[in-house]
Parts: sequence; structure tokens; C-alpha cells
Amino acid sequence: MEKKLCIKIGKVYHCLSLKDIKYVHTEGNYSVLHTTRQQYVVKTSLSKLEKKLPYDTFCRIHRNFVINENAITKIDTQNHKVYIEKNDLPLGKNYKESLLNKMVILS
Repeated sequence: MEKKLCIKIGKVYHCLSLKDIKYVHTEGNYSVLHTTRQQYVVKTSLSKLEKKLPYDTFCRIHRNFVINENAITKIDTQNHKVYIEKNDLPLGKNYKESLLNKMVILS
């Protein structure tokens, strides 16, 4: 069975497939979920939201960003960036090793 994340906006619950969530970032007291179709703004901290996402698929890359590892298209360790499609997201120095340890790397 496919896992879903249901978020409440007003009086409506929107159920999102986890595979459709590309990344999440924080804006003040809100978290913004970027999906394949649109963005959803939820009044919750990134830390609380991160705890609800499966660790084997989602990874924090910066104090303000959590990403779906399956959506990564490129990791630029020299410039501290993670690319998800055309979006370049910051890669925090404290999170780089954790991200790379989760990847299968051939050199």
C-alpha cells in the first residue's frame, strides 16, 4: 500500500503521495511542501514534519530543507548544492556527510 501524508488546509485534508513530495522548506512558522503538481503551505515546524516522513526516503540537507532522496538529480559538494530538477537547494556542511552516506556512490 502506498504511503500518504495528509495535511489539513482549512477544513479539507489533502492526501499527498510521499513519492510526489520533492522537498520541503521552512518559512518562519510554516513549512512549504513542494510536490510534482503544486506547493502546500502548512503551519507546522520543519522538525515536526520531518519526524512524520520516513527516514529511508527523506533527508535533511540544511536547517531549512528536507528533501526526497529519490528526487535528487545532482549533488555539488564543491558549491554546497543539491539539485532537484531545476531547483538548486543549499547543502549545509553539517548535513553533507549524512546525505552522502545514504547514497550509493561510484567513483
